[in-house]
Amino acid sequence: MANDNYDVFKKILGNMFDYSDALDAKIEKDKTDPSNLYKKGESLMSRDKHEEAIRYYEKAAGLGSYEAQECLAELYLYGDQEINLKPNHTKALKWFQKLAEQGNDDAMYQCARFYGQGWGTTANSKKAFDYALKSAKKGNNEGLKFAGCMYLKGEGTEKNEAKGIEYLKRAARQEDLYAHVLLFCYFFGKQMLEEAISYHKLIEMNKESLNEDDKKWFEDVTLQLTNW
Repeated sequence: MANDNYDVFKKILGNMFDYSDALDAKIEKDKTDPSNLYKKGESLMSRDKHEEAIRYYEKAAGLGSYEAQECLAELYLYGDQEINLKPNHTKALKWFQKLAEQGNDDAMYQCARFYGQGWGTTANSKKAFDYALKSAKKGNNEGLKFAGCMYLKGEGTEKNEAKGIEYLKRAARQEDLYAHVLLFCYFFGKQMLEEAISYHKLIEMNKESLNEDDKKWFEDVTLQLTNW
């Protein structure tokens, strides 16, 4: 019965039901409107016309569509098995950089990762640090941890342990579990027992959120801490 009603309504509404046709008319009228090009890409993607959808996303992103740039950055970063799209880190970095230029702190962090790992580009610790620092200054937790670790190691910047700890503690204040892990590792390695124990307790409270490898690591360091 529900499907019968759908067919009746569709006949009554006619072309109003065909969103794609309406978009095509708008695009034909103004082929430089990124919003309509992005919506067309979304429409095509929902109908499993993936390659054509991505072409529309590319057109929209090139004309400044923020949504299309976000969509492409994520698609090219991870790929998508369902639509037979392989990761393309060079293209992902291109769009993350565009987003970073517009103040997107998550994109800044992603750019730091790409330059730090040499994904889709030549590894460059200075560029990695610069992007991480920009992300961190906007309060992004991943950026804070990345920049903090680079300060601690002196990668891409002059070594500054005090600054590194400051950044990691800022992330930890947001109840970031892996900031707690990093701080525990730092203080444990420095044999600063009181500080190490305080972060160990915080990890203990949330250890079920650790991945399986890190759970095993935590069991091992807990034993070491007990015997210290």
